[in-house]
Amino acid sequence: MAVDSAGDLWVAVWGGGGMQRICANGSGADFVEVGPSHVTSLAFSGPGLDVTVVTTSHLLLDDDERRQSPHAGAVFTLALGVTGLRAHSRKPLDLHHVTVDL
Repeated sequence: MAVDSAGDLWVAVWGGGGMQRICANGSGADFVEVGPSHVTSLAFSGPGLDVTVVTTSHLLLDDDERRQSPHAGAVFTLALGVTGLRAHSRKPLDLHHVTVDL
């Protein structure tokens, strides 16, 4: 999953051959076809976060399905015309040792 600069959620659809965009304002959803049926993940990349990187899998495909989908297992880069949000970095948790008597 990834979120774009408009606040829309992008979800990889395993077995669906693409990505589902769910609009933050509730106006609807779009589907972007990638090709291979098993889409595993996506992220926004590049200096401007305007490149969508999509990973796929060939796992659980039989021999015929692999022949029909020769790019299964590949990594794709797409220019969808959207910009992603930069991932937030978290500072490490300040964990204190706590002793509990039972």
